[in-house]
Amino acid sequence: MYRLLLLILFVTSTFYSLAQIGGRYVYSFLDLNYSARNSALNMPAVPVYDKDIFNGLSNPSLINPKMNNFLGFTATNYLADVAYGSAVFSRTIREKYYGLAGVRYINFGKFTLADEYGNKNGEFHAGDFALNLAAATLLTEKLSTGASINFIYSSYESYRSSGLAIDYGLTYFDTSRSLTVGLLVRNLGFQLFSYTGENAEPLPLDVQIGFSKKPEHNPLRFIVVAHHLNIPDFAYPNPAKKNYDLNGNVIASKVPLSEKIFRHFDLGGELVLSENLHIRFGYSHQARKELQVSTRPALAGYSWGFGLRISKFHISYGNTIYHLAGGSNTFSLTANLSEFTRKKGK
Repeated sequence: MYRLLLLILFVTSTFYSLAQIGGRYVYSFLDLNYSARNSALNMPAVPVYDKDIFNGLSNPSLINPKMNNFLGFTATNYLADVAYGSAVFSRTIREKYYGLAGVRYINFGKFTLADEYGNKNGEFHAGDFALNLAAATLLTEKLSTGASINFIYSSYESYRSSGLAIDYGLTYFDTSRSLTVGLLVRNLGFQLFSYTGENAEPLPLDVQIGFSKKPEHNPLRFIVVAHHLNIPDFAYPNPAKKNYDLNGNVIASKVPLSEKIFRHFDLGGELVLSENLHIRFGYSHQARKELQVSTRPALAGYSWGFGLRISKFHISYGNTIYHLAGGSNTFSLTANLSEFTRKKGK
């Protein structure tokens, strides 16, 4: 399996290097938060090695035997009545080998089809879809590796596109110390067919390092993710803040080094009150700086939520605040199907 993972990464990176044409990214829906926990912490991938099946959807190296026979669903009410969600199932293949299958989708809704003169010619829908197949294995007792392949399909009126994306993860975990440290490469891939049939466009590649730690006898788990490490200069000057010289010329503004560094970090925390109740909160400096209204920043970039268990179901809610105009509300439901099967003799 190790040789297979290396081969997949090599082949995909080769195609990716050939696809750096166009100057923008496609399939940005891959960067959304596809679980209530992700939404509450405001990070697309949560570096915690536990039984949360949605962690395996975002980071394949987090797939583990605790997820065996778990099924999960997520639904998000996004901005402007856009809706997206996911479904995922995990199964232990054999000892030290674990598999996962999932789907992610976003539905932009129904639009009016009109010509250049404003004449209405009907309606159309727009949306994106990704099928995820993943596998993980244990390299050592505390080191896990995993990879997933995403088959992507996108449709906007008469424009269609498809592509492939690979996620690869390497995670060190120590459950006795409630410690997880991981490396994740997301969205390493290419377009099979572009929207216009011309040059392929790059995918939103994201290299991350994540860390989580819950100190002993402390209910608070600290989570830190450094994202987009493949793009060192991740900040850009705010066009709304302009300075002028004595001749009325615009002075090019510069983003301080500290600001460039901090925009790479997402911070989160989980208050583990019991096995059945978690309170979560997060902060994304990038989201706050890019989405806030300068005169009324409010809580842009902040997020919160909770997770609780009721009977055999795990229910989670996450609220991510993007802007004064609103945010997203995400609900997740997971269950271990093994708990619904009757034991022999009953």
